[in-house]
Amino acid sequence: LYHMRWGIETSFRELKYTIGLTNLHSKNVEYICQEIYAKLILYNFCEIISANVILEERNRKYTYQLNYTMAIQICRHYLRQTFVTIDVEGLIKKELSPQRPHRQYQRRAIKKRWVSFAYRMG
Repeated sequence: LYHMRWGIETSFRELKYTIGLTNLHSKNVEYICQEIYAKLILYNFCEIISANVILEERNRKYTYQLNYTMAIQICRHYLRQTFVTIDVEGLIKKELSPQRPHRQYQRRAIKKRWVSFAYRMG
């Protein structure tokens, strides 16, 4: 069942972290809804654009995929422009990241120190 939900889970992860839906800038309910809809439109626009990008097969060590974080940044820059036309698909096609299956390495765990609550006193 979890395997069937994997696409939904990755979409939520991209919405939360890549698009930036974890931080809302409004307090009014109407503006929060407006911000959520704007980010959903950006996500859908970027999905449509990146689905139309055709990757060229080359004789390389790894297979490559689109860097979705950079694709969102390029789409966001394109939507903010008013007069300048840029080749969005060409720029997204340049931002590739290799797929490295079975990659294993030691995780660097960063130990966090406790925070004293003494700052609340006073």
